[in-house]
Amino acid sequence: MELRYLVSILALLLVAGGSCLRQGRTYPPSPTPSEAPIPPGAAQVVQLAKEHLAKDKGLDLAKIRVVKVESVEWGDTSLGCPQPGMMYAQVITPGYRVLLSDGTKDYEYHTDTANRVVPCPLPR
Repeated sequence: MELRYLVSILALLLVAGGSCLRQGRTYPPSPTPSEAPIPPGAAQVVQLAKEHLAKDKGLDLAKIRVVKVESVEWGDTSLGCPQPGMMYAQVITPGYRVLLSDGTKDYEYHTDTANRVVPCPLPR
């Protein structure tokens, strides 16, 4: 008796599922992310990097896309981008490596965890 009951329910589910397909229902594909995920605590410096890039290159802020954000411990306060003639405190400085794109070119920024953002040329 129980087997008949289970078979009946299974048949009913198959018929109901098939009728949905015959009605032409489609489901949208799952969205693909247009930006890389931003780690907790990095949103402020990522936004500052985007604003810096937009102002520096005359780009539309809305068209700048986050390609990658990774947590880094910089070896000093130069944030990995020392400038000639400058001196930097030799302390481990936590921050982020932020890769941005305008759709045609990528740009790299190095940050601390507060509000310091430094453009850093991509290695060739």
